Amino acid sequence: MRVFKDSSGREWTIALNIGAIKRVRDLMKLNGETVDLLSPFSGDPPLSTRLFLDLCLLVDVLYCICRPQCQERNVSDEDFGAAIAGEESKAAYEAFFEELLGFFQKAGREEAARMVTGNLKLIRAGMAETIRAVDRLETVGPGIIADAAEKAVDRAIADAQNLIPDGNGATSTNSLHLLEESIPTP
Repeated sequence: MRVFKDSSGREWTIALNIGAIKRVRDLMKLNGETVDLLSPFSGDPPLSTRLFLDLCLLVDVLYCICRPQCQERNVSDEDFGAAIAGEESKAAYEAFFEELLGFFQKAGREEAARMVTGNLKLIRAGMAETIRAVDRLETVGPGIIADAAEKAVDRAIADAQNLIPDGNGATSTNSLHLLEESIPTP
């Protein structure tokens, strides 16, 4: 069991067990499909990825897991979601994924635990790379975009030149003259 606090100071216990997983399955649909925590790689993108990237989805899943606690405290799903922001969302995220991994490990589903862990590492690495790229862009300035676009266009033209057939039906590695001939000159 993992615990996190919301912005009102209430503690919520995340206890993943078959009852909680069935409750999520019974209460949640995503794009018309049942949300099944036992199948973290179902869907496109996989459920574990969507839970990582979509905080609203994660909070809905957490509400389903914590629903008996919410009912005892008379906390609606809207109130539950409204109390998870900023630091609380990070704590809830960490508690959920620790509990999910622990559930799979205890259930002997080591492959699922390793795959969720690997997926989370890939997502985090991708996000870190994106942040580095944005930081680099801010440092280098907007000119880098124009330079990159110009290089991409140059590469595309070079690749296209290699694909233009010559008069005999073969492709030519230097067919710029064909492009020039096909463009009327004023």
